[in-house]
Amino acid sequence: MLFAYNEARAQGEEVYDKAKASYEEAQAEAYIRIKSGEAKVTEKHTEALVTVDTLVKAAFQHMLDVKRDYETLRNYIESLRAKKDCLIQLGASQRKEM
Repeated sequence: MLFAYNEARAQGEEVYDKAKASYEEAQAEAYIRIKSGEAKVTEKHTEALVTVDTLVKAAFQHMLDVKRDYETLRNYIESLRAKKDCLIQLGASQRKEM
């Protein structure tokens, strides 16, 4: 069971990495689109416009959702490992008593 969850965690990590790359690409595309426009904008204004861009916000929200799922799997695996360690320790303690 632990192997299956570790495999799912690895897949979740891959999905998160791809979502993060998509978010960064969306930021870069928005930046280029804003800078190539006819209006002259300062760097701070460009950063603000990139932040509120709908595609960038959607990519960021997707990245957060994927990260939440990945972190949930990671935490579940850690709890399974802690439970396994407790069971091993309990078994060792019971063998000493006999």
